[in-house]
Order: sequence, then C-alpha cells, then structure tokens
Amino acid sequence: MGNKAEELGVDVFTGFAATNLLYNSKDEVCGITTGSFGLDREGNKTSHFQAGLNILSKHTVLAEGSRGSLGKKVIEHFNLDKERNQQRYSIGIKEIWEIDHSKSNPGLVVHTIGWPLDDKANGGAFLYNMDKDLVSVGMVIDLNYSNPWLSPFEEFQSYKTHPVINNILENGKRLSYGAKSITMGGLLSLPKLCFKGGILIGCDAGFLNSSRLKGIHTAIESGIIAAESIIESMLLDKNTVENNELVIYTKKIKASGLYKELNKSRNFKQWSNKY
Repeated sequence: MGNKAEELGVDVFTGFAATNLLYNSKDEVCGITTGSFGLDREGNKTSHFQAGLNILSKHTVLAEGSRGSLGKKVIEHFNLDKERNQQRYSIGIKEIWEIDHSKSNPGLVVHTIGWPLDDKANGGAFLYNMDKDLVSVGMVIDLNYSNPWLSPFEEFQSYKTHPVINNILENGKRLSYGAKSITMGGLLSLPKLCFKGGILIGCDAGFLNSSRLKGIHTAIESGIIAAESIIESMLLDKNTVENNELVIYTKKIKASGLYKELNKSRNFKQWSNKY
C-alpha cells in the first residue's frame, strides 16, 4: 500500500517516528515532529546527530494503535475524554504453531474464559485452526487485575497445558509469537474524536469491538471515513469544520456501520468485569 500511495504522490517517511505534536499560536495542532537520530543511550548528541523534522499539516490524523503516545497527549491536552467512561485496556498474547497434520482441523474455533485465571482476573483465550497445519493460539487478560504477582505470560503457558489445547499442540512447533495492548472500553469510553487541527482513528480512538476482539475492520473503516471527511472539507469547506475541528468526521462516524456495531456491544466490558 505504501508503494501505491507513493505512486500517487504521497510522501511516506519510513523509519521516522512521530515524537511530538506541533501547536500554533491558537493552540491548534499543525503537525508533528519526528524523532532525532544520532543520540547515545543517555540522550547525548553524537557525531552522527540529526535533528527531527517538523512536518506541517492542515489535518493531523493520529493512527498509532492502542495507547498511542501522541494520542494520549492530545486526549489530555484537549480533555477529549471528559464525561466519558474510563478507558480500559487488556494485553493480548498470541503464538502461531505448526501442528501434526493428523490433528489439523481447518476452521475449528475454540474460545474459553476463566481458567487458568482466578476470579480476581478477567480474561479468556482462543485457538483458531487455519490451513497448512497452522493454528493461532492466544490469551487476552484485562489489565485491571489486583495481584501484582500475576504474569500474563505465565498464565498463557499454563493455558497450553489444558488437555484439549495440549493435545492439539503436542509434537508441534512454535513458529512465531507476539503481544500487544488492546483498547477495550468500547463505545462508552470513546473520547471526542476531533480536536483543533486533527482527528483520532482506529485504536487511538478505541474503535475495537470488545465483545468479539475485532478491531482491524473498524480501524480500516474509520480511516476511510477520515479520508472522505478531509476531502469534503477541502472541496466544500461548508458545515465540515467548526473552530478548526473536523466535525464532519464525527458526524460520519455516528452514521456508520462501525458505530452501530460498537453500540450493540457498548455494555460488554461493564458486564464482564462484574464476574
């Protein structure tokens, strides 16, 4: 996609992290600053030092994923989460295994809750049978557990000893693994989506469907809506922007299938955290 975007004239800054937001004299976001290169481990400049770049924009779209560094800053700066439910987060751990062909059952889905977690920790696990003798196995644990000794990684290892899961993985080979934070608050925890000079999309906003643990499709849809909103503001510039806030984006989100989906599961986390 990056190559296709560049063919259309888009500048893609591969390897450059956005480290800070830029504000103008009206306290509006007007771009970002990239990270500096050539610093030692203490943060001192070396002979290879290169200062970060200021990249200016009329609309800054934050799409960093769960707990994005700039997203957190802009939510706090503009108080975007005022009168919203507190955001909730989980950690998800996943591994890809190659299993014995005789145990392969493409399409089989296993969902579990509870064990090995106790009644003071919320979470569940999954195992998805894919083709080519591959399975995806993982666990998601809410980050509101009170036991300081609880290790999500160790709980996941315990999960794989369950007879049903162990039987599938036995004599198999782990090919890859990873972990990430997950924004789980849902509709009632969504911050205000637009601010002066920019908008939040994807998991920076919190568009994940927590009841189904699915957020890629909602992130993509929010990105499409963001692009349409920005184009409309440039072409029409009428009823699309108020106080340099892209209000048309919020209106389109609330009229979208994305919003309807999140509305159906809006109370899921509040319900699940009771048990």
